[in-house]
Amino acid sequence: MRPFTSTSRPPISVRPLSRTVGALPISRTRSFPQTRSAYPALLSSRLVRIAPILFFQTYLTGSIIAFAFGPVNFEIANPYILFSYVAVGQLTIALGYKLGIARAPRRYTGFLPARTLLQIAILLTLILLPITIHYRNYGNLSLAEALANPNAAYMARLEDGTSSPLFLATRLLLAPLLALFVPMGVVYWSSMRLPWKILWGVGMAGLTALATFSGAAIGLFDLVLVIPWMLWLASHHRSVQTVPELRRPRSAISKGSLQRRAGLVIITFAILFAGIKYFSYSRQSRYQLASNEYPLWTTGWSEDTYGIPLPESVEYTVYMICNYWSHGYEGLSQCLELPFEWSFGCGHSRLLTNCVGLLGADRDTIEDRTYPLRLQAISGYDAYGVWHTAYPWLASDFTFCGALLFMGWMGYLLALVWKDAVCKSNPFAIGFLAQLLIFFYYIPANCGRLSFPEEAVAFWGTLLLWLLTRERFAPVHLALQRGVLHGQR
Repeated sequence: MRPFTSTSRPPISVRPLSRTVGALPISRTRSFPQTRSAYPALLSSRLVRIAPILFFQTYLTGSIIAFAFGPVNFEIANPYILFSYVAVGQLTIALGYKLGIARAPRRYTGFLPARTLLQIAILLTLILLPITIHYRNYGNLSLAEALANPNAAYMARLEDGTSSPLFLATRLLLAPLLALFVPMGVVYWSSMRLPWKILWGVGMAGLTALATFSGAAIGLFDLVLVIPWMLWLASHHRSVQTVPELRRPRSAISKGSLQRRAGLVIITFAILFAGIKYFSYSRQSRYQLASNEYPLWTTGWSEDTYGIPLPESVEYTVYMICNYWSHGYEGLSQCLELPFEWSFGCGHSRLLTNCVGLLGADRDTIEDRTYPLRLQAISGYDAYGVWHTAYPWLASDFTFCGALLFMGWMGYLLALVWKDAVCKSNPFAIGFLAQLLIFFYYIPANCGRLSFPEEAVAFWGTLLLWLLTRERFAPVHLALQRGVLHGQR
């Protein structure tokens, strides 16, 4: 340690506390110079702070543009009411995010370090994976058969979607820990030892196979839509370093970090391209068509509507994506015309309706009071075969105005968990961030992340674990000043 002089400040040497460090590799001691501003360099960029809300505002706006001007023709009677409501919903999300992003990140106070949590998630995933594939491969298909004929796997799941109660209860109980497997594995990949990397890779291969056995794109999309965000978090953490002394911290971008970011862009597009190709292929399989055959209504529209002729394969893919992405707004427009009937706080979630059913209540009566089920009874618009966006399901319990406030709360949580995840200050923040990202992705479709039992337990469980292990009164910038959070290689 240098002697203290009037022209230099002594660095602070600290021994990081094991309970407060969320990163995997931990050095025993670390020296940091004192600074007037301890603002984290990881969040010094405004673009980093607003990246999630900027992305999802663009994403949700794109979905409504695809609904209004895309190749699929929708008939709605209340366009001004529909578009105004959706606009207010996005504004509420943005306001919630603005309130949350002004709050400081917090330290991790859990007794298990991130290394241990990730290892537990890997082991649990590998133990349950063979049993899960056994119960959820309803058609007893081989992987090659499921890939060659997704429709057969999909129809088998619809015809026989039952499983062992003990198996379901086990997965429900462990859902919050299982939800850590994918996001934490990606973010902490560089810090894992080789044996754990191999085990994690085996688990990822198993999850991909499990999604294939379902015959639906949604299981694969849960991976495709989340992994690029986690890759970016891992890359951002490696490429940013704190600049000492009295200057404001900034990002130091080296040639290596530029190469990593270029590689990240390539990997992201490759993952999205593979997901889109499988989505298109699985839809063709449901129509029992060959790879070069397409339903008549999905082609021939580009030149007639926009004057730009496109290949049939491109027309089909664009049509199916636009329909999948935006047709929920048609259901929302019709639900906005119905009066409110309270579904006792359980209508938005099958998990809750199952629970009240076990307690002796009539779950069918509760579900029949929801907007989608009442719309189906009136007009025949399928409550579960097509989508209505997340708003009608939430409005069944909270009213449409209350659904807007709920969305604002989700925006607020997105800002808080994003800052904790970027700072790697809480491993459960990474797990909950993945759940929240999927929730926002599916706003134009449904409320499935809060509805289906295992997904709902994973969502609320990771949220609770994050909040319980988030130190209440010690923001991260104070920890940085003491050198705690940077006690890592």
